[in-house]
Amino acid sequence: MPNPLSQELRLQGLVKQELELKRRRRLEFHPEVEARYEQDEGPSRRRWLVRGGVVGLMIWNLFVFNDWFMRNDQFGAVLSWRLLMTAYGACILTAIWRNWVSPRAREWILAGALPMVMLCACVILRLTSNEMRMYDPFVFSLAFLVINISLPLRFRQALWMSGITLPLTALSVGTDERLPEQARIFAIGLMAGTTLFTLQACYRIERSSRYSYLLRLRETLAFRAAERRADGFARLSQTDPLTGLPNRRAFDLAMPSRWQEAALTRRWLALVLIDVDNFKQYNDLYGHPAGDACLKRVGEAMREHLPPQAFLGRIGGEEFAVLVQADSAAQCQRVAEGLRQAVEAMALPHGATERGVVTISLGLALRSPSVDGRADSFMASADAALYDAKHRGRNRCAQASNYGDLEAPAAARAGS
Repeated sequence: MPNPLSQELRLQGLVKQELELKRRRRLEFHPEVEARYEQDEGPSRRRWLVRGGVVGLMIWNLFVFNDWFMRNDQFGAVLSWRLLMTAYGACILTAIWRNWVSPRAREWILAGALPMVMLCACVILRLTSNEMRMYDPFVFSLAFLVINISLPLRFRQALWMSGITLPLTALSVGTDERLPEQARIFAIGLMAGTTLFTLQACYRIERSSRYSYLLRLRETLAFRAAERRADGFARLSQTDPLTGLPNRRAFDLAMPSRWQEAALTRRWLALVLIDVDNFKQYNDLYGHPAGDACLKRVGEAMREHLPPQAFLGRIGGEEFAVLVQADSAAQCQRVAEGLRQAVEAMALPHGATERGVVTISLGLALRSPSVDGRADSFMASADAALYDAKHRGRNRCAQASNYGDLEAPAAARAGS
């Protein structure tokens, strides 16, 4: 599966190329940029086309009043053709609104409305027998204005459909001998001029829209790239480069949020400070590269033992810190003891100790925080407990004696 980051970087390069080619007159992007263009602009274009289409159908049907006065004797037949076009247009707009067709098909079926409108208009002209019919061809240009500009069509589709529709309409009007010759010539000239005008406007609208989109996309991609760089710098500033664990800065940021979270959820919060036993002697005996590898192994062993939501960080040379929430003090104690056992179970050789393997000492402090409480003494309590564990022989977990100095959760009080 393609990497999203590499895809976005490739897209940035393609957008840059498209902007450099902005003087070219083609109205189509590279396939990847074109797909992104449709993804970003497609929904709003569908809404715009439907609204423009509804307005066009309203204008088309408003001529019913004109038909009633001008073509009263053929009103039924004329109304049938208007309703046929209305049904056709409603089907097209429904398909576009429901997104039942592909983007390319959407543009072509919408463009097909232009010849359909002109076909109906020419049939209505032929059905009209009175002298008022001479005025009909002069409003044919309105179809080109509405469809090519009001919608507007994509230039390619507008060009093809206008190129097909204009000659056929001009042929129909020009061969209608019931129209005065001057009216036929003027109507054909008006339609030709309107077609050229609307095609030019359609081209400029699409070109401007596409160029504006490229500029917006370039800024969007640049902003996201800057965000990623900022996030990367933030992660680096809060990550220990040796073990890959959070560092002291990350720990200082995590402590207040974990405190507040435990207070709101009424759960116990445990702070465990951890020190690798006799680590200086380990470095002296095996060398600093082996000492680095030892710290990595210790961090991995503890990470595997902790629940996913727990915080584990390296806050000093051979010192680690854990923040974990639990429903009871006993559960926090089991987590701390599990960390000690996990490191000892690695059986990583340490020739400078009596046990012959790497071990850790742990200082455990427990709190049941309140929202307005303070975490200032939390670290000091855990640090004192760690000192006690090392003083009593190492490879053990000592617990601060003042863990009950704040109010316990209801669940803890009920169980006591």
